[in-house]
Amino acid sequence: MTAPERREVAAHRWSAGGTRARPVTTAAVGRPALGVDGDGRVLMTVPVELGDLPTGWRHTAVFLRVGLEDNGIRPVDLWCDAGVPVAVSGLGDRTFGWFLGGFTDRPLDLRRFTATAALDVPGGVAALAVQVRLDASVTGRPVPVLPLRKIRHVRVERPWEFTAPLPADRPVPVARPSTAVPADTPTTRLCLAADVENYRRFRNPEAARAQERFRELLTRARELAGVDESAVRVENAGDGQFAVLPAGLDETAVIPGLVAGLRTALRYANADLNDHARLRIRVALHRGTIGAVPSGWVGTAAIAVHRMLDSAPLRQALATAPRADLAVIVPDSLYRDVIAHGYGDLTPESFHPTTVELPDKGFTEPAWIHVP
Repeated sequence: MTAPERREVAAHRWSAGGTRARPVTTAAVGRPALGVDGDGRVLMTVPVELGDLPTGWRHTAVFLRVGLEDNGIRPVDLWCDAGVPVAVSGLGDRTFGWFLGGFTDRPLDLRRFTATAALDVPGGVAALAVQVRLDASVTGRPVPVLPLRKIRHVRVERPWEFTAPLPADRPVPVARPSTAVPADTPTTRLCLAADVENYRRFRNPEAARAQERFRELLTRARELAGVDESAVRVENAGDGQFAVLPAGLDETAVIPGLVAGLRTALRYANADLNDHARLRIRVALHRGTIGAVPSGWVGTAAIAVHRMLDSAPLRQALATAPRADLAVIVPDSLYRDVIAHGYGDLTPESFHPTTVELPDKGFTEPAWIHVP
């Protein structure tokens, strides 16, 4: 058996004032092992081993991502033997992954694990070309004076690349009828709208970097919440984003996960930024029946989520909490269905009621605001 290949894991802005990537630790990935199950699906297992961290630092989360050549190969199931909380993303897409860990800075008791993907591989494909990348979050000693811990996001400087032949005698995959709801079908969906506070302060080069960080943190937040990013429909507009999440989500898990994921993703994004570059964002969630049309989306939820995002109560909530980086608003329906029951780490007492009123738009909506 070939020994796993080790790569340096580096962090950007690892030290105060620094901008270059610096080695932090090593990680090892073994050549993916291929097998076939009874339905003809290819089972790809990737072994991972985490190296030692500097004294005082511990892993808090690990994100393993796999990319496949676009030759029709798609994952239909993902799992992991890590023994820690795991969320997966990218089912049905050629880029997919496993997120290991939670939403807090508690350390992971994790050194080795294997991640497995069940792949539908079309006939005629003879080999699997795989690209593997590993990212992690590490936590260090508490910051002096403040009851906070340093958090850094680290990643391998270049991915591992493998090519493995597929078993020549594998059976023809069993066709399964799709149960997924087509992305454009009008149905009940959870919508998310977000924007950056005081975006006009940025000069053009700064604005470009802020937009990139903003979009990355929203993607990361959804992945942390276990949302399949490949099934999210996104519309970007400078300092804002509107996202329609997949149908059939478990809101009791996804909504608390989104709020926790936003907090975590913002901490990563702002870890080494000064006050001028620091991102503070407003987020609105809403649920309703919407459908896609050539010009965008139709449905009351698509309208209401933007009205709530741009409302005076939400703007004021973030403006009057200078130490906060996030303010979230939800309609009364989501509060009563999810928040009020205490699912996840969200407590009903951390939300306060308000009313969004826009007389010129004929819009009134009872809502609840949360400022972590």
